[in-house]
Amino acid sequence: MRGRIKKYGTLLFLFPALVCCGCAMPAAKPSAVTPQSQKSLASSYARGGDFIRAIEEIGKVEKLTPRDPETHLIKGIAYFGLKDLKSAEASYKRALEIDGGYTKARYNLCGLLLTTGKPDGAIEHCLKAAEDIRYPFRYAALVNIARAYDMKGDGAAAESFFKQSLRVEPSNIYSRNQYGRFLSKMSRHGEAARQFSAAVSIAPGHNEARLGLAASLMESGDRDSACEQIKRLLKNKPSGILREKARKYQRESCGADSSAR
Repeated sequence: MRGRIKKYGTLLFLFPALVCCGCAMPAAKPSAVTPQSQKSLASSYARGGDFIRAIEEIGKVEKLTPRDPETHLIKGIAYFGLKDLKSAEASYKRALEIDGGYTKARYNLCGLLLTTGKPDGAIEHCLKAAEDIRYPFRYAALVNIARAYDMKGDGAAAESFFKQSLRVEPSNIYSRNQYGRFLSKMSRHGEAARQFSAAVSIAPGHNEARLGLAASLMESGDRDSACEQIKRLLKNKPSGILREKARKYQRESCGADSSAR
């Protein structure tokens, strides 16, 4: 009896192993491409600057889910990257036709209208975007409204929305930098310097804000402090137009021979 138990026990031990080996033999089928994975692929191409490929990939999704607002948002972003602003605007508007509460599309449409010099439309859409308290870029929508009012020549309204933006997100560099630029344009250089200074305190490597701080200090007559800010900026090794402007301010604030130091 004990021998029979041993024999059957051995068979019971081997049988699951044989079944498992049989299960492991067929090759695994590749997972099907879903609309969501296809959208992620298109978004990755857009983030990488390959906007043509992004449009090709999102076009495949649109055939499957033509009434998906995110699909039209991604297509709009890709068209915007290609500077095809008419097609980008149509894509954003299509997303909003499908879902009027789609804040991401509304914010992007606001930015496009601001870029194309249509401040009234920008204000309309960014006001609605800013009403969405769950939207993480409310502060940026408020900045866009401020810039739109500035474009319309209404400085008081512009400043009001810059201040609202900072109440929503006091530590945001974008808000402080844009507000600083506005104040500089209004020749309120001391106030501008405070905004730029707050920005570089939050992010010391923010070259644009540091250049704005140096320019404001120089306009306020504090050349020594301006020179110090330019030296710090050049240590960050800015490129392109920022570097050219930094060199210009260096000559003006630090002296003619400063570039040789």
